[in-house]
Amino acid sequence: YLLAQFREKRAYPLIVRFFSAPGEISLELTGDVVTEGLGRILASVSGGDVGPMASLIENERANEYVRSAALDGLVTLFACGEKPRDEIVAYLQSLFRGKLARDYSFVWSGLVHASMRLYPGELVEDIERAFEDGLAQAGYVGFESVERALALGKQRMLRDLKEDRRYTFIEDTIEEMEWWACFDTPAE
Repeated sequence: YLLAQFREKRAYPLIVRFFSAPGEISLELTGDVVTEGLGRILASVSGGDVGPMASLIENERANEYVRSAALDGLVTLFACGEKPRDEIVAYLQSLFRGKLARDYSFVWSGLVHASMRLYPGELVEDIERAFEDGLAQAGYVGFESVERALALGKQRMLRDLKEDRRYTFIEDTIEEMEWWACFDTPAE
């Protein structure tokens, strides 16, 4: 978190390498960091370079939740004004169309979720196919969420995304971590 707060770009390849470990290792060592902040951490240290995040997303040996967090990192780069939406959407489309193995994995749910957050207009057929093929987990993000995003419209979805704290750079490590159970003071 400190490296992310200070935008330490030299940490980027090291963080990606660490989280590229196969299986549950990175989750066991970092607890909820993967699901609670990894995407924002990656975006914060990336300097706008999507390459290492893309390699993590496409790494079939990496944990599926880590890979999904890297997708959130891409969404964060757009929300923070580091990357244009069209560039991120084009990359997501390449994932739908062959860069990801067409086997069930939580990564597919993360891909649908990232597409929805960025407004799914150009990707709706790819998303439908992912659901039809049983690749995405409807319990995480269902097609009805995609339909709601479409109904809200592109401008509203993108405005809401840019206002969503879950898609910002890490600014204050203490604020990010103070809620962690290990920092609770026992009641007297």
